Amino acid sequence: MLSLLLAFTLSFRKPLKDNDCDACKMAVGIIRDAINQGYSDEQIKQALKESCPTMPPQYIKMCEEFLKQIDGILADVHAGKSDDEICKDHSFCNFVSRRPSKKNGLGCDLCKALVSQIEKMLLDKKTEEEIKAYLHKQCEQLVDPLRGVCNNIADLYVPIILEYLEQGLEKLHICQKIGFCQPERKVKIARRNDFEANAMSCEMCKTLVAYVEQIMVSTKVEEEIEALVSKLCVKFPAPYNTLCQSLVHQYIPVIMQWLEQGLEKVDICAKLGMCEKKARKNDFEANAMSCEMCKTLVAYIEKIMVSTKVEEEIEALVSKLCVKFPAPYNTLCQSLVHQYIPVIMQWLEQGIEHIDICAKLGMCEKKARKNDFEANAISCDMCKTLVAYVEKIMVSTKVEEEIEALVSKLCVKFPAPYNTLCQSLVHQYIPVIMQWLEQGLEKVDICAKLGMCEKKARKNDFEANAISCEMCKSVIAYVEQIMVSTKVEEEIEALVSKLCVKFPAPYNTLCQSLVHQYTPVIMQWLEQGLEKVDICAKLGMCEKKSLKNEYDFTARLPITDFNGVSCDVCQSFFKWAEGEVKEYSVAGLWKLVHEKCPSVPYIASFCKLITQENINTIVDLILSKIPPQKCCALIHVC
Repeated sequence: MLSLLLAFTLSFRKPLKDNDCDACKMAVGIIRDAINQGYSDEQIKQALKESCPTMPPQYIKMCEEFLKQIDGILADVHAGKSDDEICKDHSFCNFVSRRPSKKNGLGCDLCKALVSQIEKMLLDKKTEEEIKAYLHKQCEQLVDPLRGVCNNIADLYVPIILEYLEQGLEKLHICQKIGFCQPERKVKIARRNDFEANAMSCEMCKTLVAYVEQIMVSTKVEEEIEALVSKLCVKFPAPYNTLCQSLVHQYIPVIMQWLEQGLEKVDICAKLGMCEKKARKNDFEANAMSCEMCKTLVAYIEKIMVSTKVEEEIEALVSKLCVKFPAPYNTLCQSLVHQYIPVIMQWLEQGIEHIDICAKLGMCEKKARKNDFEANAISCDMCKTLVAYVEKIMVSTKVEEEIEALVSKLCVKFPAPYNTLCQSLVHQYIPVIMQWLEQGLEKVDICAKLGMCEKKARKNDFEANAISCEMCKSVIAYVEQIMVSTKVEEEIEALVSKLCVKFPAPYNTLCQSLVHQYTPVIMQWLEQGLEKVDICAKLGMCEKKSLKNEYDFTARLPITDFNGVSCDVCQSFFKWAEGEVKEYSVAGLWKLVHEKCPSVPYIASFCKLITQENINTIVDLILSKIPPQKCCALIHVC
């Protein structure tokens, strides 16, 4: 053990041409020799742990980083990889991929300026600690990301810069050696390696945005999201950890807004200058390597779940698998493990295939498939049965806990994996199912919203009927009016909420939902000059179509809608409505039907049968001035 400890310590006292890279290869060589001599992995780890504090100052941080990755390095040595491969895979070689290296860019200029300052302080007999302290003060005067690059140089590279200065190297040469300036020779590379839009910064950004999206499911408070995402940033290697923090402190609100608008992660990162704007087939999130890595990870989780369902145990075991993947996929693997173990377990229990899980996580490309688990016939029927049962229970109780308990008993009657899927719907969506039922949505539409049934093109559905369209346009017009005097979202939301209470149920609830979710984007679309009807079409409240002044009465109304109503009652209604209605619109008739009609005994039975599905037809018939008998004939009553 002593000989191994000495080998690690003494080897680093030899002059090294390429610092971290040569030191890594030398350390890997010692590990290889130690394994051949019969040392165990634990003995090697212990020897390295004890030797790091005794290293020359310029190698202590590198040794500590090497120690963090020792499990993966040992696995690679046992697998027979070469020293070069191991050090490249673990990012100790190829400085271009680890540091900003934009030729003649700000990073290079900053490095040369700092080297000049260090050289002056060296002539003034300043100590290493005094130099670092002074540089940190200078760094604080810069803005991100240069501040981060500056602190990175002060923290990690002062000892080696002092060594190179003592050897008589020029500023540019020093900055080239530590990776902040490119060499003078031309190198053929497949892509730009600039700091602001290289592969590593792009992947860091997409990981950050994905995490923001995940957090937004449970909270929309910017301060809470910023605090949580900051903890993610520390997991990235320098200088990307600093760049990550810069994005968090400056752009969380706009990232949240873009996510709510439906922008993809790569497009958001392109807007932030972290990814290149280009057509991509094999982007990191869905290329062959990330897809295979993900499928391997999911398969391993499935295997572990046979013996344990404890998330912490599974996470610990799968983390050990991640170190076997080459960089940057080892980091991506760890990110999946820390964020998605619970949901991966849930999807596996639901019977979802590995490739579909990885497609959901953005690691594999989504392929068009029929009979997909989330919207196939069985899951659709299961969902409609569940919603019908909820509707039945709501007649006697509206207490969510009671409904959830009763519907859970229904779930056990479905075959696997639909029993598990049923339970998942119960635990997550009972409140929203109840809300949609109270709004008058049909079972199939609710299940389509939940992804259990396919969405079919239908006319007069709740989200795009005439009443909801008129309500939406009124809201947009009011927002536009308020924006003349204020652009503060909270003030606008508070004022528009008061308008919502004036709409009849269930449109008052729908109005409040629009206000709480879409006020920022409505304001943005108004500022872009969009018309009210176009905004409402985007929100699904109005249909996208050209209107004609023609009425197709029979196409809209099912024959059975007014079964049981006599011809005389039907005619009496149309005669009464023509004299009573003051506003020939859906909203006007809806108000009449709910407020006056129930108190008129001879037509009350007819009014009860007027719903959101057929009210458009009734309005059209009144507007047409067709005789009452003809109106009732068209709806198959007379």
